[in-house]
Amino acid sequence: MRIKINIFLVATLLMLGSALLFTIMIAAIRLASEEVNAFVIVFYRNLFGFIIVGPILYKNGFNLLKTKKLKIFFLRSFVGILAMFTWFHGVIYTPLAEAVALNFTMPLFVIIVAAFALTEKIRWRRWLATFIGFGGTLVVLKPGFEVITFGHLEILLSSLFMAIAFILVKKLSLTEPTNRIVVYMLLINTPIAFIPALFFWEWPSLYILMILILIGVSGTLAHFMFTKSVSLVEITSIIPIDFSRLPMTAIIAYVFFLERPTLDTFIGGLIIFVSTIYILHREIKK
Repeated sequence: MRIKINIFLVATLLMLGSALLFTIMIAAIRLASEEVNAFVIVFYRNLFGFIIVGPILYKNGFNLLKTKKLKIFFLRSFVGILAMFTWFHGVIYTPLAEAVALNFTMPLFVIIVAAFALTEKIRWRRWLATFIGFGGTLVVLKPGFEVITFGHLEILLSSLFMAIAFILVKKLSLTEPTNRIVVYMLLINTPIAFIPALFFWEWPSLYILMILILIGVSGTLAHFMFTKSVSLVEITSIIPIDFSRLPMTAIIAYVFFLERPTLDTFIGGLIIFVSTIYILHREIKK
């Protein structure tokens, strides 16, 4: 019993750490956007992320890059770059707490993509939970009462791209080790991200460069900590802790950017998140 408690405690701390690092990353994106374009931020995020995982490639050698799934790796990176750009650009122009609340729709998009692109059979309970979850987005956006901005739409579009990338990673994980997936993602992402960044290139000041390094480090470590957390225990037992991203983001948004989150943002985010947990629970039971 003691071992199980310790494992869950470790998983909990990893999930909390992931949520905190994710929150730091989006705040840093907002700060960096004051001087450099979102395309440039995306490039630096991948560049510094690749530098972090470089030791993994060095330790395992080029054998780590041997794969028969290169086309899927490239497709995953292309979709991932689209997800990253729409997310990074969206959080620049969207209240941060609202952006995080809307980002919780990603698993709901997974259901839709799986149903139509993979012809996966989705039972009525999961469809109902999905519709309720998207109802939560209406609570956050308040159409008819508040103006829905392009930033809001970008956040939702990024969630769709993230869902497609998630399905591709799930397919890769059947035959490829996690280290290979992560290294290939950053190895391909970095040169792809550099191409559009060239058209908006600005050399950052030393201060902004430090923030860009923070974005790369926090984003990469958050990804690793989240992955490790869900690998230690059942995902439905640990994923509720990921909701801590919303209050964490609300606090940082208020302290650094004077953004006051509304009650609707928390209620809508909670509706989306609970729907997601129910879908995960049904998936594991299946």
